[in-house]
Amino acid sequence: MIKKIKIGLIALGLLIGLGVAGVFYLAHSINPAQLTSLIASVVKSETGRDFRIAGPIELHFFPSIGVVAQDVSLSNASWASQPKMLQVQKIELQIKLLPLLMKQVEINRINLSGIELYLETGQNHRVNWDLSASSEKEQAHSSPSSANSEASDLGVIAGIEHLKLVDANIHYQNSRGSKSQYSIKNFTADKDGGKTAIELKASDGSLQLGVQGKITSLREIASKWNITPLNIESDFEITLDGKSLELAGNVDKQPGKQAQWNMQLKSKSFDLAPLAGGAAVASGAKGMGADTQASMSQKPKSPYFFSDTALPFDQLPLAQGSIQMDIAKLGLPHLANLENVKGKIVFNGEQIDLSDLSFDWGRGHVKSTILLSQIHSDSPELRMQGEGHGFTLEQLIAAGNPNSKISGGDARMAFSIVSAGSSLHQIASRATGRAQMTIGPTTVSRRFLDAGGDFIVTLLNTINPMRKQSDTSVVECGVAYLPVQNGLVNIANSIGFKTDRLDITLSGTLNLSNETINLDIYPKEKSGLTTGVNLGGLVKLQGTLENPGLGVNKVGVINSAVSVGLGFLTGGASILAENAKSIATKSDPCKTAFHPWDDIIKQ
Repeated sequence: MIKKIKIGLIALGLLIGLGVAGVFYLAHSINPAQLTSLIASVVKSETGRDFRIAGPIELHFFPSIGVVAQDVSLSNASWASQPKMLQVQKIELQIKLLPLLMKQVEINRINLSGIELYLETGQNHRVNWDLSASSEKEQAHSSPSSANSEASDLGVIAGIEHLKLVDANIHYQNSRGSKSQYSIKNFTADKDGGKTAIELKASDGSLQLGVQGKITSLREIASKWNITPLNIESDFEITLDGKSLELAGNVDKQPGKQAQWNMQLKSKSFDLAPLAGGAAVASGAKGMGADTQASMSQKPKSPYFFSDTALPFDQLPLAQGSIQMDIAKLGLPHLANLENVKGKIVFNGEQIDLSDLSFDWGRGHVKSTILLSQIHSDSPELRMQGEGHGFTLEQLIAAGNPNSKISGGDARMAFSIVSAGSSLHQIASRATGRAQMTIGPTTVSRRFLDAGGDFIVTLLNTINPMRKQSDTSVVECGVAYLPVQNGLVNIANSIGFKTDRLDITLSGTLNLSNETINLDIYPKEKSGLTTGVNLGGLVKLQGTLENPGLGVNKVGVINSAVSVGLGFLTGGASILAENAKSIATKSDPCKTAFHPWDDIIKQ
């Protein structure tokens, strides 16, 4: 027994001695410059990019081989706008020993801090984060034979079991030159059995984003992708300013074929209001670098109400599969929450179909279909159709603004629109279809209407100079029917309102291409007992959606002048006749504007 123990101790001593000798050998045989050259050559062969370490390099040999380098960079794709895709203040690598002795680099752990990452999409769906060595060349679609070469290029990536990023800024530029920036406080991806545990803390302006969960091992994904059948399972919790979404499901990837998604998106309560606030903050220059601020200051402000800034359609994935949504409560900024939001988003390459979106709003229900196709083209196509009923203005507005002091207002709406374009302005200017909204009896406080701004106040005062005498306005009904053809909205008495004192109709055009407004306003006092000169009828709404203004209705001026002239000549008899005619011939503006609901949603 003692003899066996002695033999074991001797063997252990030999192993320790060999380990010490190995560390001593490595410490004197591995030159930092040579190691840097070896890593750079491996990166170059696998990615086609230049890997450079400009700062000092430290080597550690216990408890494992480690490399600490500063001022590290990776060059960008040849077509990209930035010379470097990645810049890192400090990088720590843990390298496997045995492959290194055979002059092969396999990295087990990476820690990165102080990161500036520049991501960019180019023409023909090129992306600068495609790190395959052949990505600079024109290629046909993937095939099983080319997939093998892709897998062989993943030697370095497949060995990584632990990844950590701290203080990272991600700059993104789409193919149209539009830029955005995101900040990552912390990101970790650690091996956890057969899974990889993911944790992310990021921000976009004041918007705080978190992701936590598990996914099939990234090492397995990297080594099997496009080589053998692969089933990727994922289960994540996404938090946005404290509210969470659950995203779970699987992705089926067959060699040489596009991945097939099957995901579920669930939440008990989620809020979209922070997204609106975060977008507003992110659109400013606060917290951005000097280059970003300079580019923003040089970019002119959109002259349109519907912005001509390109929408990020090219960031939408070319995918196959579906995401099933089930959100119990979805918060909207300044409006009532949406409840029981359900729908299925179907991805089919260049097409995204949300064909059965439905939700409860107020005490009513809305259902709609949205089809987006040719998403990566210069002019994506959009089809929208939907209808909603059973809610009131009080339910929708007062829930988000308790001080609105609005009551009643049974509402119904429907729309059917087709269009195409890469920005809101293009989509609006090319729209064709119909939309209609009706409002039942409602009472609105003057203070709420005055909050609409100087223009709204001036318009309302012009239509009804007597409105200041009351703290509320009573609307008996309201109808807005908006037919649009190639961006031109032709309003032929198709907007009408009845209040307790006035009947109001609007006629004219709204050109969404240049956003010009040309609307004549015709208010009539219900009593008909006026002076015969209706000042509201002399007013027209003109200008643009961004800068609306009031003008003179020349036809109304001429007609009123004739009436006044005849009144003087006849001693007022003609004015009384005009009033009598107005009473006898007046029509209901709501009935005149209204169109059957079936006509709105028909294809």
